[in-house]
Amino acid sequence: MNRFAILMSSVALIAVPALAEEAAPTLLGTIFFTANKRVEDAMNLPQSLTVVDADTLSPAALEPAAELARRTPGFVYSGFGQPGSEFGVIRGVGPLGYPLSADDSTIAYSFAGVPTTNFGFPPAMFDMARIEVARGPQGTMFGRNALAGGIDFVPREADGEEGGSLRAEIGTDGHRLAELAYGGWILPDQLAGRVALQFRDFGGDVPNTIAGGTEGGRRLSGGRIALKGFTQNGWEVSLLAQADDQTRHNSYTMLYEADPFPQSGADTIPLNTRNNRQAVLKVEREFEGFRFTAISGVQHMKLHGDIDGSDSLLFSAFTGLPPAFFTDPTTDYTRTWENQKVRSHELRFSSLEGASTSWVAGLNWLRTEYDGLRVAENALNLYSNGTTRVQIVSKAISAFADASLPLNDRLRLTGGLRYTRETQNLTSAYLTNGYPGTVASFDQKAGIKDSQLTGRLSLAWDFSDQLMGYVGVSTGYAAGGYERLAIASAIGVATEPFRPAKSRSVEAGLKYQSADGLLRASGSLFRNTVKDGQLFTYEAVPAGFRYFFTNQDYQSWGAELEAEYVATDALILRGGLGLLSSRLVNAPAGSGRKIPLAASVTANLGLDYTIATERGDVHFAADWSHVGSRPADVGNTWNIPAYNIVNARITWDMAPDRKLYVFADNLFNERPVHFGSTYTPTAHSVSVGPGRVVGLGLAMQF
Repeated sequence: MNRFAILMSSVALIAVPALAEEAAPTLLGTIFFTANKRVEDAMNLPQSLTVVDADTLSPAALEPAAELARRTPGFVYSGFGQPGSEFGVIRGVGPLGYPLSADDSTIAYSFAGVPTTNFGFPPAMFDMARIEVARGPQGTMFGRNALAGGIDFVPREADGEEGGSLRAEIGTDGHRLAELAYGGWILPDQLAGRVALQFRDFGGDVPNTIAGGTEGGRRLSGGRIALKGFTQNGWEVSLLAQADDQTRHNSYTMLYEADPFPQSGADTIPLNTRNNRQAVLKVEREFEGFRFTAISGVQHMKLHGDIDGSDSLLFSAFTGLPPAFFTDPTTDYTRTWENQKVRSHELRFSSLEGASTSWVAGLNWLRTEYDGLRVAENALNLYSNGTTRVQIVSKAISAFADASLPLNDRLRLTGGLRYTRETQNLTSAYLTNGYPGTVASFDQKAGIKDSQLTGRLSLAWDFSDQLMGYVGVSTGYAAGGYERLAIASAIGVATEPFRPAKSRSVEAGLKYQSADGLLRASGSLFRNTVKDGQLFTYEAVPAGFRYFFTNQDYQSWGAELEAEYVATDALILRGGLGLLSSRLVNAPAGSGRKIPLAASVTANLGLDYTIATERGDVHFAADWSHVGSRPADVGNTWNIPAYNIVNARITWDMAPDRKLYVFADNLFNERPVHFGSTYTPTAHSVSVGPGRVVGLGLAMQF
């Protein structure tokens, strides 16, 4: 933090002479929020929101989900850094350990307004318009699994605007990036189109001491086509189709105590891939007094993983055996093949933009199909042996309504309800590989049914044209269901379903936007109560591990603050702060007091500074983010260390349509730990984020 203070002080000294010379400053624009299924001004909504302009995220970001979280107060990124294993914790609400359900992460994710699952987080983030993050339960609008909040990733649409962009980057550790986007009219005023392509590659920066080479590498290639048609009688038809493939080489079993850190002792370079195919069809029309929308989505994701189940450095520290005991790749591995299909359809009616009473009502149908195959062999862990096939089908249908009603010139009442019925069916089969203690085979068929009513209610008061205050209560739930590993099958024990988790949040906040349009700020106080949070944990024992799946109550409370200030045409400042306290309620013996993976402090600061020159403007951007320490597990056996990330970028406007820039992501080369597990008090396994990446980029408009 001291290094960042020095950096920011230096920039401030550079900026001082320019501040006195600048004329009328640039005004802050309106922040539009659409995740409530109608277009609204975020500063007028009685809820905590962060809307991130995708153009402000680093194109070079190797972990875009982590960067998004660091820009959002109270949002902590976690997981193994592998496709299908990334997740988040918002305001202390999240998976208690790790999300093992095939479609539940306690945060509701959607892409282009269509729901996706934890396997789809994050989507391939190229040619994006913005990302909308709603904190607190979002059961009314997002439905199931919106216990902690909702995130909608909004790609750029085909709007008929003629033009394109091209970007290319090269950097350290094999970083390469190429992006192309182009849009315009295919048939004037009738059919618009847009196409976007991206390729990125990173060689990795974690040495592997056994297999050789490096880990942490990742590659992504993707393409998207968007079409939008307009009929003479007012119908609008939009089609978005996307295909993207990514490959990563990230380990989550590196020894934190290794010297030097990080280094891997795996006997193979880990391999994880995700192939994603999806399409979204949207049909809309404005009628007198309302808008009709029908939106359907189809998504198919294929994931494959091939990892070493026992890192030699970690397991040597755990067992006291020599590292060479764990370096045979033919007898120690975990290989997975997972498929998930997501289909959804929604019909809704909503108010027109600018209506005095804002409202929406509709029906939603959602179906997810999971099919997973796991083949594992491990010398120490009984549960990581044999072949397991798991199929899970979930179906949900819901009806929802939400409205904001002015009671007088300054007082508004906002409320909504959603009723959901769902079923989930499990089919699993296990076949042993002969490991002692495992059963020869075990099959299971089971199912559950559930129904839930969630809602929200708030009052907002306009103290003035610039200041608004609100109080509200909201509820959410995470669907009950089955963990996708069916891990107890190895000993002939049936998989028991999680109970649905339910949350209630009370929130009070203020939002302010100055009359001159130069300052925007919002703050909130909140308290969350979660009943039957879904808990996965384990205990390391000499013969391997014992796993536990249960439900646990917990609470969290805290405060958040965000602000953006246009000091001059040359200087824009922004920042956010999240403070959190938490506790487990009536926790069993051996549990800790705090919620795992929930940081007590999250913070970010940023600036954009422009220097005008005769040869083109020069822009300097810097962002600092801090994620505080947090318990690694429900037992609070170890605190994952805090970390600070600084990104910096200098851009030269060579011409109106060309920009040349240099960048340094993670400038001070700090290695963030995103997930951790305790094997012994002196042996912890972790997943680690990338270090510093420095590079050069060229961006063009045409």
